[in-house]
Amino acid sequence: MPIRIAEGKQEDGEHFESLIQRARQAFLGGDIKEAKKLFQEASLIDANHPEVCHGLGVIALREGRYKDAIAFLRRAVEKNPNFPEAWNNLGFAYFKKGRYTEAQKAFERAVELDPEEREYQNNLRNLLSRNKPRSGGNSKKLSLSLCMIVRDEAENLKKYLSRFCDLFDDVVVVDTGSVDDTLEVASSLGARVFNVPWENDFSRARNESLRRAKGDWILVLDADEAVDKEGIKRLREVAAKTPALGLQLPIYNYNAEEKVGVVNFALRFFRKNPAIRFKGRVHETVEESIVALGGAIGRIDVPIHHFGYTSPEEVRRKNLERNFPIIEEIFQEDPDNLQAALYYAKTKLIVLGEKEEAKKALLHIVGRPEWRGKPAYIEALFYLGQLFFMEGNLKIAERLWERVHRYDPYLPDALFALGNLAFEREDYCKALNLWEEILQLEVGKSKTNLLKFAFTDEVLYERLLRSAIFTEEWEKAMQYGEKMRKLKPDDANVLHNLALAYFQGGHYEDAEILWRETLSRDPQHPEARSLLFYLYTVTGRPEEARSVLEEVERVF
Repeated sequence: MPIRIAEGKQEDGEHFESLIQRARQAFLGGDIKEAKKLFQEASLIDANHPEVCHGLGVIALREGRYKDAIAFLRRAVEKNPNFPEAWNNLGFAYFKKGRYTEAQKAFERAVELDPEEREYQNNLRNLLSRNKPRSGGNSKKLSLSLCMIVRDEAENLKKYLSRFCDLFDDVVVVDTGSVDDTLEVASSLGARVFNVPWENDFSRARNESLRRAKGDWILVLDADEAVDKEGIKRLREVAAKTPALGLQLPIYNYNAEEKVGVVNFALRFFRKNPAIRFKGRVHETVEESIVALGGAIGRIDVPIHHFGYTSPEEVRRKNLERNFPIIEEIFQEDPDNLQAALYYAKTKLIVLGEKEEAKKALLHIVGRPEWRGKPAYIEALFYLGQLFFMEGNLKIAERLWERVHRYDPYLPDALFALGNLAFEREDYCKALNLWEEILQLEVGKSKTNLLKFAFTDEVLYERLLRSAIFTEEWEKAMQYGEKMRKLKPDDANVLHNLALAYFQGGHYEDAEILWRETLSRDPQHPEARSLLFYLYTVTGRPEEARSVLEEVERVF
């Protein structure tokens, strides 16, 4: 089935939307300088777009440039008169300049457009009583709730929740049918525990925990996840000042070697609001309800450490027994559900190895123009590229991965895949450049929620080392080889390749030590032994060269 990849004006629009999204994320995460740069870049494409004007206006407010703020925000509401947040911020700018009559009109318009938003109502009320209105933030001490759903998680609660539960003002644990000591352990840690029957619906259980939360903000975790003390402190600081309704956090997924593998972003931290609720029977999220409220979603670099993938067989069992039957049912009933289609395709491909079924589902996704540019669509494009690569259709795979990179230039997996293609074609210089570009990425700016799902740090640095050797970039080979040595200190091939880099760079003493270390790990490593012999020969050490030959005779 041919795949048509459109170019041109559509890509300009995609670039503009990407700039706006990244600018919002930077602003909501507190990086005002980056947000300003991105909004200014977007203004070169469309200076009169209401989102651009609003963004530059709010930044001018933050910087105390109230005259500029008024100019930008007036332009924003002229271009979009139904923009309540812009009207509210315009009112605040007028207030700062002492123009109270104009401020009142702006606040009244914001309330008229969004009567449910308390901030707009409070600003108007405070203005009328001549109290200073708020442009965001809260003077009272902010409280945090931790919400969890569990079943038979006594050991994980002891191992993880016990580390940080006392750092929250409120801990809610909803149990869906444990037969171990989960309830007792949770209660002993100070949690409020509630029993809820399992109805084959993760959102229902999650929402029961949200309904019982008492804090101003809610953090949602699973029993096999943890946050550290500094992270919780940072969450409090950002929650006190961000205008966002919710924040995405990076989830560091630890693999069987207890090292960080896949990193994905998830909307796990949000304001307590009865309208903010999870949706989706599986792979549930609150994102849709926040968007429906017209609220902003930001991103913050406070990691959640997830240890559930340290046992691959257990992950596979849970996927097949618990998650996949729900996903398959949803996809069959509602093929217009983008997330269900993606999870169905990924399970068929990664867990079950059913490539043809996976391919049908992925083609279904990329064939829907209304889904273009969405994070799940981008991920589907990537996996489709992988399938074509496995089939030997390298050109189509390359075009798909290039498309992924254009949609999301901060996604490292696309660069990694394109580097693999270049390496496969023996274009080692291009491969090296592509893989080095990954090291410079600010991955927190990626619009895709799943990062580094196609490779690990060990694999990346191994490829960087090999491509540096092939291109005879010996200084780089030494640099990347040392990285690999830290990651895999007992791997004989890593030590051998690093020794080769040092030898070619003229560092004979280091090369000798490393080849000796290689042979202590693998006495039958032929390349290490032959090159050690060569080293002794070129450095004029015949006795030691002869000794290496004698060792070869003993070993082989």
